[in-house]
Amino acid sequence: MSDLLSIAGSGVSAYQQALTTISNNIANVSTEGYAREDISLAESDPQQIGTTFLGTGTRFENVKRQYDAFLSSNLRNSNSDLQAQGPMVTYTNRLVDILGDSNIGLTSSLNQFFSSAQDLASDPASQVTRNSFLTQSNNLASNFRQISAQIASLDTETSQSIQTDIGQVNALTKQLAEINQQMLKVPIEANQPSQLVDQRDLLLKQLSNLVGIKTQFSTNGSVLVSVGDTIDQGVLVNGTNSQSIQVSNKADNPGQFEFDIYPNGVKSEISSFSSGKISGEVNFKSQVLQPTSGSLDSLATEFANQVNKINSSGIDLQGNVGGNLFGFTPGMENTAAGLKLLTQNPNLIATAGQFRVTNNSLNTGTAQATVAFGTPDYTTATDFAGSLGQAQVPFLGSATVNFSASGVQQVATIPAGTQDFNLSLNQAQDGQSLVVMTRDKNYLIGPSASSVNSSNLNVGAFASGSQYENGATLSQQYLNQNNTSGSYMGMDLFYGAKAQPIQTVNFDIQHNATTQVGPAVLVGSAVDASATLVASNSSHGVAYSVNGHEIDVQPGDTIASFQNAVNSAQITSSDGKFVLQASLNPVANSNNGQVQLQLSWSPVNTGSNAVDTTDDIRIGFQQPAAGSSGLDAASPSDLLKLGFNTSLSIKGKAPDDLLIYAVGNPGSSAQLTDQYSSLGSDSQQLMRQNTYQIQFAPGVQSPLQYQIIDTASKSVLATRTLDPSKSVPVIDFRGLQITLSSQPQPGDSFTIDGNKDGVGNNANMLQMVALQNKALGADGQTLSENYLSTVNTVGSIAKQATISQQALQVVYNQANQSNDNVSGVSMDQEATALVKFQQAYQANAKVMQIATQLFSSILQIQ
Repeated sequence: MSDLLSIAGSGVSAYQQALTTISNNIANVSTEGYAREDISLAESDPQQIGTTFLGTGTRFENVKRQYDAFLSSNLRNSNSDLQAQGPMVTYTNRLVDILGDSNIGLTSSLNQFFSSAQDLASDPASQVTRNSFLTQSNNLASNFRQISAQIASLDTETSQSIQTDIGQVNALTKQLAEINQQMLKVPIEANQPSQLVDQRDLLLKQLSNLVGIKTQFSTNGSVLVSVGDTIDQGVLVNGTNSQSIQVSNKADNPGQFEFDIYPNGVKSEISSFSSGKISGEVNFKSQVLQPTSGSLDSLATEFANQVNKINSSGIDLQGNVGGNLFGFTPGMENTAAGLKLLTQNPNLIATAGQFRVTNNSLNTGTAQATVAFGTPDYTTATDFAGSLGQAQVPFLGSATVNFSASGVQQVATIPAGTQDFNLSLNQAQDGQSLVVMTRDKNYLIGPSASSVNSSNLNVGAFASGSQYENGATLSQQYLNQNNTSGSYMGMDLFYGAKAQPIQTVNFDIQHNATTQVGPAVLVGSAVDASATLVASNSSHGVAYSVNGHEIDVQPGDTIASFQNAVNSAQITSSDGKFVLQASLNPVANSNNGQVQLQLSWSPVNTGSNAVDTTDDIRIGFQQPAAGSSGLDAASPSDLLKLGFNTSLSIKGKAPDDLLIYAVGNPGSSAQLTDQYSSLGSDSQQLMRQNTYQIQFAPGVQSPLQYQIIDTASKSVLATRTLDPSKSVPVIDFRGLQITLSSQPQPGDSFTIDGNKDGVGNNANMLQMVALQNKALGADGQTLSENYLSTVNTVGSIAKQATISQQALQVVYNQANQSNDNVSGVSMDQEATALVKFQQAYQANAKVMQIATQLFSSILQIQ
């Protein structure tokens, strides 16, 4: 009976433990992180009786935690991937709402701005339409600021969320390190308390919500956690040690965060988080928020620049050149948050164009002309050689020019408005010279075309290229016209050796300054007095020009011959009170006959009170009259024989762009120096000071020829041919774009001026209206299209993030279901097991009862 009782007793004890385990599972069915437990029973060792083994019952072995490491890792990874999409979906949709808001969105504001511009163009003199334009301009700037502020607020919220989440990561890793500390007491994970292991796995899952992690478990169940590309990189938990993540702004991009840990006190940067909520937040900032903010800033800058450019190219209601309408708050340059309207004065809106074109009332054609100022078609091939572009007074520029096979080198481009420019060709060799051209190929200074070609130097080498206006034709009409009355645009452009009157500033005892002007003196360098200016065996002499008088030097003549010729010419000053005297002075301490040629003004009547003259002294190169023989124009090398270097000088402002070339024999080199008071900077305003006429040649022509004439100087600035294939011809001239409504008739003419009194027209405001449909930037989008492109890009990202989130939710659900199948508590399964173990418990108890009854019966036998 004792065997029967002990067997039943072992069953009762075992199934009591089983019922306890089942009840614990049921009690923790809703406990987060709880892994289902199962009891393990084993047969007790049998007892041998004779040759037979009889069972001795069952025994309780342990309670086994239901857990699959692979499924748990898969659940954590899918959880991290899913959580990474949450911020992208939430924040990106909020950004879409901001950009598409009907109250602050830019689409309607831009439309209203351009609509008000159209109204103003229809009535440019109206104060009502001007005020309306300013109102819409201010509203648009305000909307830029509001959107920027909303984006900044979203950025701040995202940043704070990242910092909060990093704090949670640090707290979780610290707890994991503490659990690892507790696990050191037990060498095998299977023997660890289930509650401790459940807590470890729960912390890992919570950590995977925030960052994608890699894990490695030791035999006792302690875990190593890292967030790097490998298990050894970015280790946050290792044994009982945990590393806190430090957050700081990136030095090269303050709008983004840098994440660092400091193992052993040494900084180690976490390059990125692969997944998790923090990864989604960081990606939103870098991939969505920052590009969107940058696009908005670029749009604000582009809008302000374009509007300011247009307004600054027109004339306001006060008759002045317009200024900037939009600007940025100091410290917030080029950001949408700082965009603001700079004026509330409607009179400062520049509706009128800076230029005006009028048709001649006698035109026989019906072509109507409009004018605008745009980017010239030509490009500058060479600005300055060497340091010639750094020669503003008091500095001196220089350059060495080495002539290639063409014998032509462009050395400088002088923009219109350049003041008092001087370029010297030093120690000129035979065949070397300077050449000056305009954008329309007016050949102003240099050897004649025939002379250049005869020296094997092709005019085409310096009269072709993208630096010239399209359709320009070569003209020598103003070649070497050193007198202002017949020169190009009346400019004082001189080529040769020149001396200006000497100005002396004196101060009296009260420090008052007085300026005295003394006569000009031109002094050459040391030369050989006996050397011939023109070789005796030469077939031609040379002709110099001295203050407009031709001075001829024949073969065999020396420097003394030149001196005598100047004195014999009786060259007088413009007021007739002075005569030019040429003298030869021996060079001190020289035994080889070196002298210096000096030209100076002397009073005609020594008894007169004449003490000064404002006339220059100029020695240039006389172009022989057509049909003359026996003379060539002197060259820079001929002038050097007199002791003078050749200089190109512009007195006052250059009225046009000038292209300067050096020509010389191939293989030779030339030395250049220059200086100027200032370089031209605003050719547009310089052009507004002039009046131009477009004159189409009379008579039957095909194609039609025309000239552009400066009305003040009567200079022909350009001679071109009109393209007959274009129904709407366009004439480009130094940035001016003259558009004709149809082909003009021979003899028609049009006048272009600076529109100084045409403030009531709408030419400039029409450009503002046209800005609405103007393609800007490399992508060729309008302002509205650019903004809509930004909105659509953000919307596409939001949609893609939503799709990804939905797909990852399915993956996560499957991983969670697979893990629950192993570790989760099922009430159905637990109820079945409860009935099963209850019945087993009751059956064993019944066996114990029967054994007791049998034992009692035996005891009652007499």
